[in-house]
Amino acid sequence: MALFSDTDAAPRWIENIAKVKLLKYLSPSENLVYSFIDSPWPVANRDLVTYSCYTKRSALQTQLSIHARPDFLPKTKGVIRISTLDATWLLTQQANNLHIDYQVYALPGGSIPNWLNNRVALKSTFNTLINLAEILTTK
Repeated sequence: MALFSDTDAAPRWIENIAKVKLLKYLSPSENLVYSFIDSPWPVANRDLVTYSCYTKRSALQTQLSIHARPDFLPKTKGVIRISTLDATWLLTQQANNLHIDYQVYALPGGSIPNWLNNRVALKSTFNTLINLAEILTTK
């Protein structure tokens, strides 16, 4: 969970994320975060403001819930603000392994055809999970 809450490290493992900034610390388990997405061509760059909440579900299981809060900051000119995002990361320690369950529902905004959005989203999720695995196994 330390890696998930390290905004400086986020661009190293989250695909296409160029910048992540803590906007507001609400509590030890809640934050508001700004992310800038450097989208691959031909998709326009996007940004996102999210509310993050960490919950310890058991001694071996922690959940991170993320929800869009698009109106917390004024929109940036020339960047499409993602206004719909609900994501859940469920981390479960299993012996010497970490099982990660990731679910997300997001609408990127703008005028992206569904086929292109799905292709970019699947590739991005796959690369994010690969990057995450590499960082976690080298620590």
